[in-house]
Amino acid sequence: MEKWEKKKYDFVYFTLISREGTRSKGLHLLPLINEVAKDLGLRGLLINYATRETSKYKGTIYHKMLGKVKRKISNFRNLEIHNEKFNGKQVCAIMRACKFVLLPSNADASPRLLVETLIRDRPLVVNSAIYGGWKYINNCNGAFFDAPTIEECFNEKYRKDYGYYKNSLKNAILKSLLIKKKSEIIKVMHYFIKVNFVKMLIKNF
Repeated sequence: MEKWEKKKYDFVYFTLISREGTRSKGLHLLPLINEVAKDLGLRGLLINYATRETSKYKGTIYHKMLGKVKRKISNFRNLEIHNEKFNGKQVCAIMRACKFVLLPSNADASPRLLVETLIRDRPLVVNSAIYGGWKYINNCNGAFFDAPTIEECFNEKYRKDYGYYKNSLKNAILKSLLIKKKSEIIKVMHYFIKVNFVKMLIKNF
């Protein structure tokens, strides 16, 4: 708990560095995420809670993509990676240390992290292709970005459309940071309103 209270990050991404991660958690987007973070000067926190790898999806496109990501991951200077599971209190502390939560998942029908983020008053940056939970996102709590599928990442069209996907993620991040700033301003305004109201009551007492 204490180590998170002393640290500050721009965003956090909870994922699985595994074949399942490339299938459902948007891990295939990690190189794109790192590049956008670098361009915007952001410091990201990547929480890898994959405790073990199974034989599932071995030899598939997910396996191939995992190898590709692992070869690049050591060069990602804008992402701090932690390979461990955290309990509810620790997750809460981690979210408090970040300005927004990145959720690039696609094959995720009921993302619990999405709900936890909303409860903790942190903006979300969400993959527009996510299976579920998208209906809870609006202009006041997050932003969507368009992302390529894992299949698209292996074809020529992705290279042509790379600039579009990069700008889409950038714009969503900038929107979420603006939401965070507005939220902080509103909290300060509420504080001063309360203080002035108390002063008025004391004066008229």
